[in-house]
Amino acid sequence: AVITCCRPYGAVVLLNGDEEVARELGADGVHLTSLQLATLSAECKTKPGGLVCAASCHTHHDLEMAAALGLDFVVLSPVLPTETHPGADALGWPAFAHMIAPFRHRLPVFALGGMKQECLGEATRCGAAGIAMMRGAWM
Repeated sequence: AVITCCRPYGAVVLLNGDEEVARELGADGVHLTSLQLATLSAECKTKPGGLVCAASCHTHHDLEMAAALGLDFVVLSPVLPTETHPGADALGWPAFAHMIAPFRHRLPVFALGGMKQECLGEATRCGAAGIAMMRGAWM
């Protein structure tokens, strides 16, 4: 139902985590967890063909794996404290900028975690391709 609703608006729909289900449902792509990313990398596989492929990253090593696999983009989190993961250590903007610097020209990285629209300027100054939000999009 979501995919059908999105089509008239030209929205690209990624399914969280399951390549086969994404294909069956006609989604445009798949978004991998960091664990799925590590598994794909360890098995020396490539990104799923014919689908937009993204992943959640939390470490420099995650970013390296995503770049090596040629993923279309990633989200790096948590940049700021977030209610979604209340106990997680936030990277902060300086660490975020440092982590993504080696990947700026080969892997679009979006900031995630505690994002609100007013974070977009700082994110782009740090080299991010943009921001990704959950709760912040509605507040």
